[in-house]
Amino acid sequence: MDRFKRTQVNVDLLETLDHIRGARELVPAIPTGEPVGSKFDLPTSAIPIKVAGIDGSQIYPSEDAAVKWAFVRAIGVQGDETIETGHFFDASELETESNDSAKRLVDNWREAYESEIIVQAVNKWPKSLVLTDGSLLPWSGMEKDMESVANVYRENIEKAKGSLLAGVISSPRSKYCMNLLRVSLKAEKGDDHNINVSDTNFFRSYLEVGQRSAVFLHGSPVNDTFSAAIHMFYLKVSKSEVLRVEFPTWVATNKASVDVVHSSIFMNCQGLEYPYNLIKAHNSVKISQDIANGLQKQADLDYVRKNGYPIIQSAKVRLKNACS
Repeated sequence: MDRFKRTQVNVDLLETLDHIRGARELVPAIPTGEPVGSKFDLPTSAIPIKVAGIDGSQIYPSEDAAVKWAFVRAIGVQGDETIETGHFFDASELETESNDSAKRLVDNWREAYESEIIVQAVNKWPKSLVLTDGSLLPWSGMEKDMESVANVYRENIEKAKGSLLAGVISSPRSKYCMNLLRVSLKAEKGDDHNINVSDTNFFRSYLEVGQRSAVFLHGSPVNDTFSAAIHMFYLKVSKSEVLRVEFPTWVATNKASVDVVHSSIFMNCQGLEYPYNLIKAHNSVKISQDIANGLQKQADLDYVRKNGYPIIQSAKVRLKNACS
């Protein structure tokens, strides 16, 4: 812990970081203006503001279904108000996809539809902190065949520019800050040793409840060409729970905005160890069995209308359904 606190940002460290990131050897946290080992107490001057929570859900195509279909849903919640969007993928949108690629397509479009809710939320609740469940990075941009979906996400985040926006990851297994320490030791001593500790385990011991770490730039390659340039800090919200909080560059470069994100998320977690509004969004976005059954009927009817004959499932599927 002391060694992390003493990490100095110098030319050798920056050159080693550039080399390692260029070679895609590992993904480190990138230091910004705050000293690497800083600990920031809960800011008393930043009054917590209202929080809007955003989450999504999906139904993947069934391998056994005679008609391939999928469904994505995204919801934003603040108090008693809700905004929602989604999409039903019919067979024509999925027929050329393998089961694995269809699942990836659904996952990436869920990310895109959640970003549409982000845009709606920052306009509907402009004085609120908009929180998403998960990373703000456009991970679909890592896949060449998903570039069009990634562009939808990027464009929507750009539309939210200037708003208070953050993504929350609960007890992340990542090692971004530990990779930074690894790179620092390599730059200083020339030795390279894997540090077999997650960021969560480290900050659980390093921070006190209510404290956050320094702000870092996310070192993922997908962030290199992302105009929002996602930054992050780690926040200890209870004795056992550490959150990685991600936010765009327009938040990171405004100390007052960082303080509001810090205080508002901590306050929203009280008694739950996770933001209440994200829990509420998660519970609201669940797809009930009744909705799933209705979507299945819709897919079956669409199939009959387009093909002119009824669906005949295999004997194996009929027996499995009868026994379930």
